[in-house]
Parts: sequence; C-alpha cells; structure tokens
Amino acid sequence: MKIASVRSFLLSYPFPEPVKLSFHGGERTLLKRDALFVRVQTDNGLVGYAPGPGSETVHRTIEETIAPFLEGRVLADPDALRVLFFQGPGVNPELAKVYCAVEIALYDLAGKAKGVPVSELLGGRVRDSIRLYGSAGMYMPAEGYAAEAQAIAELGFRAYKMRPAGGPEKDLETVRLMRKTVGPDFDLMVDAHTWWRMGDSSYSPATVEQLARDMAAYHIAWLEEPLPPDDHAAYLELKEKDLVPLASGEHEPNEERYLDLILTQAVEYVQMDVCCQGGYSLGRRLFAEIARQGKDGIPTGTAINNDVSRTNPNPMMYCI
Repeated sequence: MKIASVRSFLLSYPFPEPVKLSFHGGERTLLKRDALFVRVQTDNGLVGYAPGPGSETVHRTIEETIAPFLEGRVLADPDALRVLFFQGPGVNPELAKVYCAVEIALYDLAGKAKGVPVSELLGGRVRDSIRLYGSAGMYMPAEGYAAEAQAIAELGFRAYKMRPAGGPEKDLETVRLMRKTVGPDFDLMVDAHTWWRMGDSSYSPATVEQLARDMAAYHIAWLEEPLPPDDHAAYLELKEKDLVPLASGEHEPNEERYLDLILTQAVEYVQMDVCCQGGYSLGRRLFAEIARQGKDGIPTGTAINNDVSRTNPNPMMYCI
C-alpha cells in the first residue's frame, strides 16, 4: 500500500459581522474562524483524515515539504516513516510538529487497512468509554455562562468548560451562578488562559490565589492556566496550597518542558493538544511518564484530545 497523495485544506469561515468580545481591560474582535483538514490517499483507494493547526504556514509546510516526502512511499508502519522524516526535514522541530499532525491521518489509514481501531495501533484500548465535556463560553456576562452551561447539560454532557475574563469579582460571580444553575453533580472547568495575558490588567499571583480559594467553594473540576504557563515554579507554589486542582500544558513548546511540568508535579492535570504539539508519538511518551507519576491523562483538540492527568484512585478521563 503506497501513499498516492497528501493534501491539506485550509478552511476559513468569515463571520457576517465582526464579533466583539469585551474582557477585563480590553476588547477582542473576531473576524473569522480557521481550521485545517488533512487528506491522505493510498494507491488502493483508502483515505485517511486528520485535523491540523489552522494556519497558512502549516498548510504550506504540508504542501511543500511533507507531501513530497510521503508520496510514493509504502505505508506499512507509520512509526518507521516518522523516523525517516525526523532524520531528514524533521530535524527542524517545527516541521516535526506539523508532520506529527499529518501522521494522525497515516494512523487512520493503517487502522483501516488492518480493520482495527487506531487505539489498537497505539498499544490497545484501556477503557470502554470516555467522558466528554462541552467547551464553549468566552467573555460573557455571568448569566450567559450559566445559560450555556445549562444548555450543555441538556445536550447530555456532564461537564462544561468556560473562559472567564470579566475581572475577579465577575469571574467569581460567574462560577457561583453556574453552580447554582447546573447543580452539584455537574463538572465545571475554568479555563483562565486570559488572566495572564491582559497586559496592565493581568491578574496578579495574589489575585489568582484568592480566586482559586474562593472558587474552591463551588467545587470546580480544575482551574486551567491561571498563571503564565512557562512558570512551573509558580504553579507548584499554588498547587501546594491545595486549593483547587490545576491544569496546564497546551502552551508547552517541546517535550523537555512537558517533562519538567510532569516531573516537578506542578499541576494535577497535564494537558496536550495532539494535533498541534507532537501527535500520537509524543502523546504516548508523555502518557507513559504521566502514568509513572500516578496521574491522569486527558488530551484536547482533535484526534485524542487534550486535557489531564491527576493523582486520583478514580481518574477522570475527559475529551472535548
């Protein structure tokens, strides 16, 4: 079975009108949403698919470097092709990341050719079900988040992740109102990725600690990226106060930094976006280390997903 073609499709949806989202200290304007779709076909007609980072740079990299490398090669073992690529163009770490996104489609093809789920190619299935959460709300009034959490629950999800940035008092009121709306048996995740990116309005470490302390009363499932993600020491300091479970990882630039996050046990949940940060190969290595540290693993993104690893006798495996 030879690879006949590798194509990427850069998709963009321009909004009819700009979407303006106000947050603490500023306003964000969204003009469009982008995505990347990868399609790999073999000479016997099988087709494999994968998502990827929605950028023109990634699109060009696939067309100009990865497609010429893969086309015409025999697809027997995706791992072997990756080793060959890493010995050539993949010595560039950014090219390697893009290749690993395309590799998701190669695994899709390999699974179809063998008539087995991709999980069987990655070491075998270890669970029969995975809990899903709805990942949505961004920069809304407290009432908007509460209504959206309720709508997510009515769709059958048992958890909701939102992104607050209205200021410390409004963020706390949002969590309070969401909990009041959905009740005690529904998981709420707070993705605070904006708290450290608002310039002069960024939340101070003391404010973050107080918010974590206050939000603990509403039993949130985790607090995600409340601090600059490269400051592992700050995460460990906050974690040791044992206020709420912490999550981070989506902004780690490479395997070395991921291992530092894991080995220092700076957070309860280690997150990874399989499509953007190294594909199945990095995910498998990280999950093995996570397991050795007694944590959970949750992926987010597209093929697996990226989210968490927590020390817990009853680990919570979530995907979005």
